[in-house]
Amino acid sequence: MPNRRRWYAPFSRDASWLQACSLLVLLPLALLLCACTAAPFGDSSVLSSTSPTKYMRGVSLQSSGACTQAVPLFLQVIADDGPTVNTYISLAGCYAALGSPAAALRQWDNAVALDPMNFGLYLSRAAAETSLGDNSAALRDVNKALRLVAPQVPSYLSIAQAYVAAQDYNGAIAVIDRAIALVPKDPSLYETRAGLYLSGFKDTARAYAGYRTAVRVAPYAQARAKVYDNFATVYARQQDYPNAYLTIAAAIQLEPSDATYYFDSAQLHRQGGAYLQALNLYNKTLLLSPIGSLASSANESKGDTYVALNDPKNALVSYRKALALTTDPNAEAQLKASIASVQTSG
Repeated sequence: MPNRRRWYAPFSRDASWLQACSLLVLLPLALLLCACTAAPFGDSSVLSSTSPTKYMRGVSLQSSGACTQAVPLFLQVIADDGPTVNTYISLAGCYAALGSPAAALRQWDNAVALDPMNFGLYLSRAAAETSLGDNSAALRDVNKALRLVAPQVPSYLSIAQAYVAAQDYNGAIAVIDRAIALVPKDPSLYETRAGLYLSGFKDTARAYAGYRTAVRVAPYAQARAKVYDNFATVYARQQDYPNAYLTIAAAIQLEPSDATYYFDSAQLHRQGGAYLQALNLYNKTLLLSPIGSLASSANESKGDTYVALNDPKNALVSYRKALALTTDPNAEAQLKASIASVQTSG
């Protein structure tokens, strides 16, 4: 069973995770940045008494997924009162949702023409260009955004995501370096850079060095434990289970009363085929966290481990304990299916 708990480092996952985040997270983030910073364009930004109502109706329809009905309202607002950045942003979002990336790109072109100093608009247009496979145009826009942006870590992170989406890992790393220069004691930034070295270049030496730096700069034990936890997962992904076990053990040593680290260690041991050690660690998890979602996950994982050990009796006991603890309908369905499978095979 996958580890359900939330992970810490924004870029410490593999390449597919990075690319997905770039495309799925970047556009809404850029939309937010644009909506917050876009300046209306001249007198055309003054809406008539009816246009605000039409615009807000369009926004309401868009937020409910009814973009087919929203688009005519936004176009009518432009026809009545002239163009505004926010209306073009709304249109771009609708066209993208309707599966018309080329039409969305035209709206981003219009928005950029109205507010050429808004870095968020360039990031949004870059996302549209990436979705159309035009990475060269996307990189031009990301570079423009970088020239315009104020030196802030969140902005640099969004630009780094845009570079990753356009397959420019060197650009992403350079931007993360700027962020590190602003906040040199933030361990998550070193983890981010490490993830980029790993996913972009398969450079394990630099990636591991990045995690070691993150451990060193982490300001307190809890933060260091989180870095060790992420680092252990990276080792496991490289099939280096001995170092994965040692690294997660360092997290446990720092936070011996945090059940999640025992659970994560158990997951890594099970993944590495060390089933008996995994069962011991699941039991330690349950001693520290006997109820709740983590307890349910630990019992379910114990059941999976017993299945791997060909022990259906204990597998059923663990699955039933997990079922009694879960409040998640999807987990409940999966557990019932696991119980039925064991009963059938038994």
